[in-house]
Amino acid sequence: MSSITYVMVNAVLFFIFVLLQFGDLWTTNQDLERKKGKEANPIMAKLMSLLGFLPALIVTKVAIIAFLATSAILTGSYAQLSFGLMLIVMNGIYAHVVINNYDILKKRQSSN
Repeated sequence: MSSITYVMVNAVLFFIFVLLQFGDLWTTNQDLERKKGKEANPIMAKLMSLLGFLPALIVTKVAIIAFLATSAILTGSYAQLSFGLMLIVMNGIYAHVVINNYDILKKRQSSN
């Protein structure tokens, strides 16, 4: 596969990663805003207690996206198979998180 193909595939995978970050932010915010749930990640829970839940979510999501984009550009890995494979794994993890959050939201809504 040519490096141009890797760049295109990795760009799509990165776009999906960004969408999943927004999905995680939205579903987590919906649950915590209703004060029905709690953050399962202890590090995020601590940040939320310090900054507030929405600012902590936004700061961490922007930081994750910026770090990933910057490191890919600086190392040139955006054109490599390894970057795409990493994005596939990360997208799988975040897809699971978003689906889980969404399921929790739906269960809580149906119990009201």
